[in-house]
Amino acid sequence: MNRIDLDRARLLGDRHLGPDLSDRLRPVNADARNVVRVSASPAVASTLGGQHALWMLVNLLARQFAVVHELQIAVPPLPVQPGVALFGGADNLVHALVRTGGLVAGAAMHVLPADENGGPCAADVVVGRAEKKSLGDFTVSVLGSGWLAFAGRPENTPEFLPVGRNAIGPYFAACLAAGEVFKYLRGLREGKGRYIDALYLSLWDFEARATWEALTEGEWRSPLVVPLFWLIGCGAVGQAVAAAITASGSVRGYGTTIDGENIDLKNLNRYPLATQADLGISRDHPGVSKSELTAAFLRRGGLEVYAYHGRWPEYASDSNRSRQRDDVRALEARYRYPMVLSCEIDRTSNPCKVNPGQVL
Repeated sequence: MNRIDLDRARLLGDRHLGPDLSDRLRPVNADARNVVRVSASPAVASTLGGQHALWMLVNLLARQFAVVHELQIAVPPLPVQPGVALFGGADNLVHALVRTGGLVAGAAMHVLPADENGGPCAADVVVGRAEKKSLGDFTVSVLGSGWLAFAGRPENTPEFLPVGRNAIGPYFAACLAAGEVFKYLRGLREGKGRYIDALYLSLWDFEARATWEALTEGEWRSPLVVPLFWLIGCGAVGQAVAAAITASGSVRGYGTTIDGENIDLKNLNRYPLATQADLGISRDHPGVSKSELTAAFLRRGGLEVYAYHGRWPEYASDSNRSRQRDDVRALEARYRYPMVLSCEIDRTSNPCKVNPGQVL
C-alpha cells in the first residue's frame, strides 16, 4: 500500500486544522495515524436510506484530512440503489463507497475495504444496529429514514429499517456521525462539549423526542415539485441542499444557482459535491465553478437550472444576462423572487445582501 501524502493532507485540511477550534478541541496529534471503520448490517445496507447515510458518511469522513488517515469500509457487497452514489458509482456498495472516498481524498488518505478479521481502529461508525460486540475505542451509531435522524451510543439505536426516498434524514445522521468522529479524534477540552448519548430528531418539525417512535414523520410527495427558487452561495451549505434534493430523486421545478467562486484546495474539506478532479491546478486552469457544479447535480435530480458565475449583487444588477427563462426574467424585472435560499456568508456591508430565510 502506498504511503499517504501527509503534506497534501495538511494543506487540504487547512480550515479544520487551524486555530479557530482550539478553544474547544485539542491540537491535532501530528504523530497519530487514525483508522476509522464504517459498517452496516446487510439489512440496513440493503435499504435506500441506509445507503444514503453510508454514502454521505464516507463522503464527509474522507474530507477530514490529516485527522482521519485511513477509512475502512465494512459493508456487504450489495447492489447500489439508484440515486445513491452522486459520484463514485460502481458495481456494488463496497466498491462504490471506496471509490467515493478515493475521489474525495486522493493521496491524502487511504480508503479501502475492511479486513474480514476486523483489525483495531480509533473509531467505529455504525449505520443501524451494531452486529459486533467488539468495536473500536470509540463508537457512534446513526440511522436516518425520511425526515428522521438518530445519533448516539450503539445500545440506543432504534430497531428500525429506513424507508422512502427522502435523503434528508439519512444525510443529517451522517453529518452528526462525522462530527462525533472529528470531536473524538481531535479531543474535547474539559468542559467544552460532550458526545451524543441519544439524539432522536425529526427534521420535519425540528423537534427532538425521547424515543424514535415519538418523532413526527412528516410527508414526502413523489414527484416533489420545488417552487421557483434562487440559491445564493454554492459552497458547503448550498451543495448540501443540492445533494439532498438530487439524491431524493423525482424532483421537478426550476432554480437559479449564484456563486462567483471556483473550487480550490482550501474548501474541498467542506464541499460535499466536490472531488479532487474539481480542483484548479494553476491560474490558467482554475477549479470548477461552484455555481456550475451545483447546477449540474440539481439537473441530475430532475430540475431545470440556470447557473450564474458571480455574486448576488452582480446578478441582481446584471441586465445583460442571457439564457434565463423569460417568465423568470419578467419576475426579476419587478423585483419578485418567490423563494430565496441564502447560503452565502457576506463579509461586506453590501445592502444587496439577502439574509437566510428572507423572501423578497
